[in-house]
Amino acid sequence: MGIGTTQIMKSGSQTGGPYKKTAMKIKFSTFLFFLLTVIGIGTMFFLRSYVYADSSGVTISLEANPSGNKGSAKAYDIVLNFTGGSSSEKLDYTKAVVSFNANDMKMTEIALSPSNKLGRVLFQENSEDANSKGKITVEVGALTPGGGPTTDKQLVLGTVQFEGNTSNASFDTSLSQVVNNSSKVIPLTSTPVNSGGGFFSSFISFIRRFLGLK
Repeated sequence: MGIGTTQIMKSGSQTGGPYKKTAMKIKFSTFLFFLLTVIGIGTMFFLRSYVYADSSGVTISLEANPSGNKGSAKAYDIVLNFTGGSSSEKLDYTKAVVSFNANDMKMTEIALSPSNKLGRVLFQENSEDANSKGKITVEVGALTPGGGPTTDKQLVLGTVQFEGNTSNASFDTSLSQVVNNSSKVIPLTSTPVNSGGGFFSSFISFIRRFLGLK
């Protein structure tokens, strides 16, 4: 009886070992998954709180301005509309990137609005380069920190003149960027997009949706 009992106990300890190790692995995997989930959620809140601005979004669009037409050229204003903006939040930097179909129309002129309070011109695309790429890029900043326009009202950045077939003009501004006086990015929302946005624009849109920044 003593020998049999000893053999059973030894057998039990041998068969119980692997099960115990498996249980420990499952517990460790569960803990690791929980830890990574907490880190992921914390990262998302960090991005929302510290990377993005107080404004929940800005729409950059080109709106026809018939009063600004010059001869056969049609004028379009580069307009910024903010959601959730305020009089205390101001712009320090704006990069407007406008893609257009260069096969149908050509950019002839771009004039920045002197009243936009973004008088420091960092870069402005000339018509030759813009038409060869089908893309206009303008970068402007406030003359002094905190001296830019507020986000509680519409902003007209400037006016672009186009010649050619503008009847079905389509513009993509999804590669633009707007930064406030706290160096926080104001996410773009609902900009008119044509085929020029490509994979990059779709990827950025997915990240914004994932972070709850529609």
